[in-house]
Amino acid sequence: IYALMAVGIGLVFGVLRLVNFAYGQLVMAGAFALAFASDRDWPVWGGIALCFLVVIALSLAMDRVVFRPLRTQSAATMLVATFAVAFLLQAVALLIDQSDDTLGEPAASLAKLNLPWTIWGTEVRKITVVAIVTAIICLVALVLFLGRTTVGLQMRAASLDFETARLLGVRGNRVIGAAVLVSG
Repeated sequence: IYALMAVGIGLVFGVLRLVNFAYGQLVMAGAFALAFASDRDWPVWGGIALCFLVVIALSLAMDRVVFRPLRTQSAATMLVATFAVAFLLQAVALLIDQSDDTLGEPAASLAKLNLPWTIWGTEVRKITVVAIVTAIICLVALVLFLGRTTVGLQMRAASLDFETARLLGVRGNRVIGAAVLVSG
């Protein structure tokens, strides 16, 4: 999980030269989505899919509504904007969670994923196995994406020298949008 978070933060920083301080809140939103799916007895894969959809949608919305209009502003302005998004997402999460007076219950709703599997004589929680497998799949997909697609090549070029990449035909909004999407 930490590797995925580091790669996500690194992707946005590499292209935008911006540390996204709202990244932790994206993880929180994904956890809320997983808890929501678990409360409604969705299968584990459905909860994980919902988690991905929520985080990707929030990432795209953040790029479109916050980052894109501020790209011509100073780095300090962009940095403050990420703090603002972080505080906004925290406030929304508190409103959602407190509206039905169940603060703290989402963690209890994931009890099925906390049950252990016995693997080679050792008990391992299901959530640990799901997290590791998901992280491996995402990291392999990222390596393939960055190494074998045109957008991946453009992202790598933009991270080295954004202005030169733009002069060579790389579309800035497309590359930045892709970086934000993939980081989510």
